[in-house]
Amino acid sequence: MIRARVAQRLPTGDVMGFPHVRVPHGAMWFREHGPLGPWWFASGTGGRFNLDEPRGSLYLASSAEAAARERIGGPLAQAGVVPATLVEDRAVSAIALDASVEAADLTARDALRHGVVCHELCTMTPYDVPRAWAAAFDAAGFGGIVGTIRFSPPTERALTVFGGAGARDWEMPADAVALRAVLEGLDVRVIEPPSSRSLTFVDPPGL
Repeated sequence: MIRARVAQRLPTGDVMGFPHVRVPHGAMWFREHGPLGPWWFASGTGGRFNLDEPRGSLYLASSAEAAARERIGGPLAQAGVVPATLVEDRAVSAIALDASVEAADLTARDALRHGVVCHELCTMTPYDVPRAWAAAFDAAGFGGIVGTIRFSPPTERALTVFGGAGARDWEMPADAVALRAVLEGLDVRVIEPPSSRSLTFVDPPGL
C-alpha cells in the first residue's frame, strides 16, 4: 500500500444513497465576507465546492473563528503573521439558516464506503475532484455539503449550501464583527505595511 498517494477519486456512480444530515432551519453558522455582505453563491473554478453557472455555492463555517481562518490560513501558515491589507473592510457575520438543508455528510462514518476520503476532499488542490463531487451531489438533489475545514481543528464543520449563482438581496446581518477583532481574539498578529517615513530610498548604483 502506498500511503503517499492521494486516495480520493472522482465520483463514479449514483450518489443518491450517500450519507446525509439535515441541517435545521434556524441553525447558526458564520461567514467571512467583504463590504458587499455575505450573500454570495460562487460558481466557476475558484472554489472547492463551486458549481457551474447557473448554480452556485454559499460557504459557511460552524464558528466565527473557523470562518476567519479560511481567509487568513494560508498566509498565517507561511509567515506566522497576517498582512493588514488582507483584513481591511472584512467582517464575520452570524447567519441563521432560513430553511433546513439536506446535506451530503462527508464526515459520516460510511462516507469512505461511498468513495469519499473526507480529509482529502476537504483539503486537496486543485479543485477539480471536489467540484465534481459537488456537482454530483447537486444533481442528486442534495441541498449542500457538510465537511471539515482546511485551516481549522477537525471538530469544526463547513456547510456549503447550493443555490442559484450570484448575489442575493437578502437582509444584511446586524451583528457583523470586524475580521481584525476576531483575529485578535485568536492572538493572531496583524502587521501594518511600513509607512513611507520609515523607508530609506537610495539611488541605484551608477547614478
